[in-house]
Amino acid sequence: MAIISVWIEEGCITCDVCEETLPEVFEVTEDTCFIKAESRVDGGHDCNEGKAELKPEIIAEFHDDLLDAADGCPVDVIIIVESGEAATVEVDAVRFQQVMSNLLSNAVKFSERSSA
Repeated sequence: MAIISVWIEEGCITCDVCEETLPEVFEVTEDTCFIKAESRVDGGHDCNEGKAELKPEIIAEFHDDLLDAADGCPVDVIIIVESGEAATVEVDAVRFQQVMSNLLSNAVKFSERSSA
């Protein structure tokens, strides 16, 4: 499967496995690991918040190394989403219920009514 997104969750123990495996993409500091800005689509250095994608050319060039870095991570904080996988989206439960209620309400409201 093709990698479509890579990011780092909080909880890195700075073991250096990712940087040793793929120094072109990962950088380990005293307290966490980052995806280097030059590897990210948005050019940002904040890997734990934005979940920005890696540049397609980085994914193409380092596909196997990215998988190796994620497999080598002892605390599983390197998240790789491959095509065909469902991505997890964190949402506020109350807001989600409101959106779903509005969606269903509008579906009923604007649907053709059958005359039975």
